[in-house]
Amino acid sequence: MTCNETGETPEVQFRPYIFVRHSQRVPQPIFAAVLTGAPWRFLEIPSSVLRRTEQAQRGYVSWRCRTHYRETQGRCFLFGRITGFEWHKDAKESAILDIRGRVVAAKQKPSVPGTGSLTIGNKAVEVLADGTLRIDAATREAK
Repeated sequence: MTCNETGETPEVQFRPYIFVRHSQRVPQPIFAAVLTGAPWRFLEIPSSVLRRTEQAQRGYVSWRCRTHYRETQGRCFLFGRITGFEWHKDAKESAILDIRGRVVAAKQKPSVPGTGSLTIGNKAVEVLADGTLRIDAATREAK
């Protein structure tokens, strides 16, 4: 993230989304997840849905979770089986849903997406939070 002319970091506006929960903590192969950022673990919620009431949004999220599970046959590429979903309503609140899209619990603090980097030769490749790649010369000293 870059700073503006005053040296302040611009505020990033939160956008609600659905996170696909999965069985494997570490993806296989890990380099593929690092290079792509694994965006298939995040389901977008259309703007038209976000203008609805919370109850109507919940109906869409439930339908989207069931549909995604069925379309992927219960698998999350590189991450194993789909074990459920997290609906991140705002920056401080989320709901945990089962594979049928039913709310089973609430969380006060949403999960933070994982990050990763890969060093090839003297270059480090990192996936940033917005999904873009950053390539830098490696800063680690050889031992």
